[in-house]
Amino acid sequence: LAIGVGMAYAKKLHNINRRVYVLLGDGEMAEGSVWEAINFAGRRGLSNLTAVVDVNRLGQSGPTLYEWQVDAYAKRIAAFDWDVFVCNGHDVRDLLEAFSKAKASNRPSFIVAKTVKG
Repeated sequence: LAIGVGMAYAKKLHNINRRVYVLLGDGEMAEGSVWEAINFAGRRGLSNLTAVVDVNRLGQSGPTLYEWQVDAYAKRIAAFDWDVFVCNGHDVRDLLEAFSKAKASNRPSFIVAKTVKG
């Protein structure tokens, strides 16, 4: 996420009208660098940034902290001035609607996509 935040910030500074998309796993959401990037993007109002987290409940060595509690992710991320859209990661229409809302947002956007591994 930190690299994507840097790319979005550079585009904003240079008035380049492009979006940056970042895909994360829910296991990554336990890393401090992810939350530092979330904080920076929210404080800078990087409306050209959309992050997507695949919430499949499983990390590298077992269940993730919040497992399938998508609302827990949404509340934490929203506290950093992001717009958050929760969706079913297996439903194409639901995903397209979330991406459409993210593109229309005037803040950084985070799509929390609940999925089942396998």
